[in-house]
Amino acid sequence: VVVYVTMWKSTWKMVSALTETLLSEGINVELYDLVSADLGEIAKDLVDSKAIVLGTPTVLGGAHPLAVSAAYLVRALRPPLKFGAFLSSYGWGGGALRQIQEILGLLKIEAVGAVETHGPPTEGDLTKVVELSKTLAEKVRGS
Repeated sequence: VVVYVTMWKSTWKMVSALTETLLSEGINVELYDLVSADLGEIAKDLVDSKAIVLGTPTVLGGAHPLAVSAAYLVRALRPPLKFGAFLSSYGWGGGALRQIQEILGLLKIEAVGAVETHGPPTEGDLTKVVELSKTLAEKVRGS
């Protein structure tokens, strides 16, 4: 399950690269834009998913409120997820990843990795996203 929210398309660019890579690695992906997603559908898919990827920009020193809501949904449901990965972008200062990891830290999900960019992702940042995606795919296939 890949859930994300984006403000200036920076997070979307990373989510797009991650999703394309996971699909090319043979991993089924359920993609949800938190602006329009049905939380019931997300919850339904979390029950059968081995991994979650959460993408969010930083807003006022923390994660976007929709991403915070999604993280609390995961924490409340405690689905049988094994792996997590996180993507974030920020303008003036970060903080989104720290907040999401604090919310989800109580769960027994292996954090495969995170990519955080200052502004729009560079080619180097997108390369890191692709590497993270391949690592996540390998973990999901191996579990």
